[in-house]
Amino acid sequence: MLTGYTGLWAGPQTAHAADQAIEIQADSINEARFLQLYDQLKDPANGYFSPEGLPYHSIETLLSEAPDYGHMTTSEAYSYWLWLETMYGHYTGDWSQLEAAWDSMEKYIIPVNEGDGKEEQPTMSSYNPNSPATYAAEKPFPDQYPSQLNGQYAAGKDPIDVELKATYGDNQTYLMHWLVDVDDWYGYGNLLNPSHTATYVNTFQRGEQESVWEAIPHPSQDDKSFGKTNEGFMSLFTKENQVPSAQWRYTNATDADARAVQVLYWAKEMGYNNPEYLDKAKKMGTIYAMVCMINTSRKLEVQRTVHRLRVQARIPTCISWLGIRLGAVAWVKVGIGLGALERAIPIRLIKTRLQRMLCLIRLAA
Repeated sequence: MLTGYTGLWAGPQTAHAADQAIEIQADSINEARFLQLYDQLKDPANGYFSPEGLPYHSIETLLSEAPDYGHMTTSEAYSYWLWLETMYGHYTGDWSQLEAAWDSMEKYIIPVNEGDGKEEQPTMSSYNPNSPATYAAEKPFPDQYPSQLNGQYAAGKDPIDVELKATYGDNQTYLMHWLVDVDDWYGYGNLLNPSHTATYVNTFQRGEQESVWEAIPHPSQDDKSFGKTNEGFMSLFTKENQVPSAQWRYTNATDADARAVQVLYWAKEMGYNNPEYLDKAKKMGTIYAMVCMINTSRKLEVQRTVHRLRVQARIPTCISWLGIRLGAVAWVKVGIGLGALERAIPIRLIKTRLQRMLCLIRLAA
């Protein structure tokens, strides 16, 4: 009996040492399990990554989630790939895989000139910060589209465009487009960088009720080769007073970019210290902070409901930016996607995004 209760009489130092031993053993087990899973995910034979090295949103091809075709990739998938490589760096001390993941993100899902001379936002230099947006109302049901582009609400001015140019040398939007057709399954092609098989596409455009099965996959670089004659896909979503111009247009899901910034913050906390990539995360965070600033300029209204506390706030779920691809006149419209913003957003979601913003602030410190 006394043998069974000896642990009760152990002193504080003995108990602390026992706890440390348990933690060390648990860490060792977690590391072994993680590295086993990591090897399985990165093994080309298992099909989690494309031949170009992009992570598939799902290894399955048919699903009902953000996309309905699993061999797309998403900004969400990229952000969690960064998490994977950060933990790999933590366990092995090899941070090169994290940098390779960021390079892939910059090459295939952030539509910028990644050094190959191909401009994927070719008219951003013509962006007018004094007239940055065109309003189109969001409708409750898909069959109420297209939405008329009009001046019902005057656009404000972009207060930091000049500072962005001064800091980074240009005003290109350094954010991920949320959806990429990894293997060009739809066949639209990457018109602005034909060397890439991966193609920017989009789906959800017609209000909060539109389901994944109702959404229409369409090219983000639209030269009107597909869709309605002389209109492409554009006239499905917005209605203009003239024939729509060939254009590029991208949409960002801000939670994924906030997560990417959060990942680099924790990588830094774990010992990663390459300023080149930390500075890229800061740049992404700056753009994200700009979007938050634009959307939180209106009054924050808090209301209590029967079931839970909700906040109706302009915490951005997405940002869209676009410009004319062809023609003598080059211009850019930047618009904030209010979708879920006009609905009540749970406190926990806002808290999560504010936590990621805090990581941005600490990363910049």
